[in-house]
Amino acid sequence: MGLTKDYLRYVHVGACNAVGSANGCVVAIDGATCAVAACDNVNIYNLRTAEKVAHLDNEKKTVTAIKMCAAKKYLAIGYNDGSLRLYDRTAEDQGSFVSLIGHRSGVNCIAFSNDGLTVATGGKDSTIVIWDIVAETGIVRLNGHKDSITHLQFTQNDRFLVSSSKDTYVKMWNVESHSCFYTVSDHRSEVYSFALLKHDSLLVTASAELELLVFDVHWIGGGKKQSADPSDPSSKKQKTDEMVEMRPEEKDDLANRFVRVSLRGRLLRQSSGRALQLCVSADERLMLCLGSGQVIDIFRIYTDDETAKRVTKKLRKAKRKANESKDSSSSTAPTAEDVAQDVTTKIGRIGEYRALKDKVKWADFAPLATEGSIVARKDVEDEEGEEEEGK
Repeated sequence: MGLTKDYLRYVHVGACNAVGSANGCVVAIDGATCAVAACDNVNIYNLRTAEKVAHLDNEKKTVTAIKMCAAKKYLAIGYNDGSLRLYDRTAEDQGSFVSLIGHRSGVNCIAFSNDGLTVATGGKDSTIVIWDIVAETGIVRLNGHKDSITHLQFTQNDRFLVSSSKDTYVKMWNVESHSCFYTVSDHRSEVYSFALLKHDSLLVTASAELELLVFDVHWIGGGKKQSADPSDPSSKKQKTDEMVEMRPEEKDDLANRFVRVSLRGRLLRQSSGRALQLCVSADERLMLCLGSGQVIDIFRIYTDDETAKRVTKKLRKAKRKANESKDSSSSTAPTAEDVAQDVTTKIGRIGEYRALKDKVKWADFAPLATEGSIVARKDVEDEEGEEEEGK
């Protein structure tokens, strides 16, 4: 019997030249740098020189989500094993982090509160976990969705949390009572992203459909639950008015005393496939819609003054068409209220960004220091500017 020969064992220790991963994302840290998910690492690039200036590595976990907190300069990174790492960008040791584990599977999305003291994570296990960053512990686990969580956002001074999921629902949660008080069920396919606009009075949702749904959101009493005195006549009148504002399907849900949501309209997009992401600029002037192809739809969010001008213009045009109609007896003149209900008076598509050959995977706006600039990832692309609407 011959002697056996021993060989050295080869193990994987890392990867090189990985600019970005297919299932990763990009986030703008400031006007000069951005962070890009690259397999198990996060690369930080200088946008002006297009050079990698730093990286945050993890030997065994794949990056699935990245989020930057502007208030406290935290960089949150979610991994496919359900863990979350928080890096303090202002610390002397940029490699130090706080690790939080709360999901049974990968982290899909991350959202910071406005004060930067709380962070929420949504996972593929259909659960939402709210974390206390100061105490480095979990606060509560929210159960209610039946599929992967796709997007999260705090609203109304961090009192509420809005979530979307592949189960076709958008849910609104009370952070204090840890309960869901409203569910938007108007979608027929998976909801991949949403955006709250105009002081949280408009809700835009993106799904697998070719249209973006726009909802009017009315927060009752600024989102505070009304504790009315039964003997007060004014409180009875307020309760009656709230019942009138409800849709028929909402009147059965008497526990909802925070919000009224109604479908306002739909916005047609040109990007093919599923609408995977909605990205809003910090000044709420532009909104990007990313599909599964090479096209990014660019929408303009109009101010109140611009909306009033558009309503006047559309009303004048509608009246002119009504006067030119041959059958003037059957045509009714439109009113300002009818024209104001048109969703394009508040949000309108003004153009698109089209990649040459590669699919666009993720996009993010830089902070207001470089207002209007876009950080988009084919790998890493810069896009600036805006097209005027011509009609």
